[in-house]
Amino acid sequence: MRMHILLSTAALLACGDSLEPADVVGSYTLATIADQAPPRTIVDEHDCRITVVGGSLSLTADQQFELLLQEDEACPTPTAPGQVTELWAGSYGLDGTAVVLHVLGDSPVDIRAPVRTDQVLVPLGSRYGEVAFSPNQ
Repeated sequence: MRMHILLSTAALLACGDSLEPADVVGSYTLATIADQAPPRTIVDEHDCRITVVGGSLSLTADQQFELLLQEDEACPTPTAPGQVTELWAGSYGLDGTAVVLHVLGDSPVDIRAPVRTDQVLVPLGSRYGEVAFSPNQ
């Protein structure tokens, strides 16, 4: 497993109120990657194909988070072909109608993830784009 150490109430958000911890705590499932449902190919080169096949986001009551993306890799390096799990983890805070993920690692970073219409929208850079998570039912 690779480690990159790196939220739901529609009525509340429609009113423009700020989120409370109880609004976001829970488990979420990957809904879309760059507006497409998984599986979604994120790398497609002549000798390498990486496809995101699933994922999850967990936000705990003690303000810790874990974001996982499961990928099928068919590339000669750096690993043999197979399934890989990308992991971002750390703590989180709330800022108005967004969750701010405080990602741990060699280069700590904050990721502002807006909460809109029962989805958490996490921008993960050019490789993944905006990754949307829906609450588990």
